[in-house]
Amino acid sequence: METYSERVKISELGLTEPVVEALRRNHVGLEVKTTEGIISLENLSPEDRQKVMSDILFFNRNPTIPLENVCSRFDNYFPMNDSQQKLLDSARKLAEYERADRPAGIWAYGNPGIGKTHIAVGLAKELMERGMDPKFVQMKSKDALPFYNKITNEYRFRNGGTLIIDDFNDLGHDLKLKFILGAVLNAHNTGGKLLVTTNMD
Repeated sequence: METYSERVKISELGLTEPVVEALRRNHVGLEVKTTEGIISLENLSPEDRQKVMSDILFFNRNPTIPLENVCSRFDNYFPMNDSQQKLLDSARKLAEYERADRPAGIWAYGNPGIGKTHIAVGLAKELMERGMDPKFVQMKSKDALPFYNKITNEYRFRNGGTLIIDDFNDLGHDLKLKFILGAVLNAHNTGGKLLVTTNMD
């Protein structure tokens, strides 16, 4: 897991003002010193510093993530019904799953706003903090070909790796089938882990 010093320059992190504000709102004790252009982690516990660093590192890897999900984690997801609780519990089990000889996965579907992306981001951060390198993709229909190429090449599972496909919406049936079949077979053949979220069942 990448680390930062107690006082970090905002410009060096590539953080926009809205992202910095999201970090400040979500991490009590985090100081943003605008005139100096720095974020201070000095008043945070080691655990909270780790959370901030996870948020920053994840954002740097995924700069198009919605602002509302910059600080998404398992511990700040609050289920409002049994289905959401089951999703959280299942994602935690997937994070802890360590059998490299057997694949595991979750297909999470439902209406927008129930927290699917929150859980997807939370899973990625949980795995990053365990020293793993999960691959996180937010699927958009215009990205169909690059996405397929990444699944078949760059995102091949290695040693029980994890692929997280978020917002798998708006594709025709044939494309969806092709992409998911490739990802599932990849996970099956390598003992990988797979999480897919979609608004469609």
